[in-house]
Amino acid sequence: MVAEKLGHSNYSDIADLNLQSCAIRMVDLAPADLFYNLRSVNLEHNNLTSFSGLVYLPNIKALCLNNNHIESILPRQKAQAHLTNRQILSHKGSSKGSREVDHADNLEPLMGSLVVLHLSHNGISNYCQSAAQQAHQSQSTLPPRYSNENRQVEGWEGLHWLRELVLEPNRMKALGENFFGQAVLLELHLAENRLQELNHLQPLTELRRLLLGMNKLQPSLLLGQTRL
Repeated sequence: MVAEKLGHSNYSDIADLNLQSCAIRMVDLAPADLFYNLRSVNLEHNNLTSFSGLVYLPNIKALCLNNNHIESILPRQKAQAHLTNRQILSHKGSSKGSREVDHADNLEPLMGSLVVLHLSHNGISNYCQSAAQQAHQSQSTLPPRYSNENRQVEGWEGLHWLRELVLEPNRMKALGENFFGQAVLLELHLAENRLQELNHLQPLTELRRLLLGMNKLQPSLLLGQTRL
């Protein structure tokens, strides 16, 4: 697909890859080392359901996946239902020529250079917790932005460098206990969701802006958050 769209196979020369509106259902840029110079990928308006084939790009800075059908980082495969997300990613990485790992904790960070991640207007129901933990080395100064149809937010605790997080509009009803694994978040957008309570905000000691409009929160709960 990539060679067909570009008209060549000199992948090492590609810095920006734009494949919008190509009806793509699956993308797998492998071996990842061939795309060493790739900095930006735009796959908006396609039919992707996951993006596991992109997580090993070594120097990716911006990943735009708006208007797809993404459910999770990993493809949902019944044959792998007995494996954890981390085991699946480890196996996938090994099959692409990555070095073998004996223990899950030795896995290298995924998307460690990623600065911008756009996932607006998808149907995400699961963000792989192990992948988020592996991505903790991302030196982000610009925030990933999310606008999907999440029912509950979990598995983000490894993104320790987030300064601004946009999660509106969505269908979130609750915030996971381990959602906020970092204390450096400055701005959090949670407007236009279905939140009925505010839990687990205590670790956000640096938070300066919290947007909560058009939820189902009681005024008494909002008063309890004024110290933020």
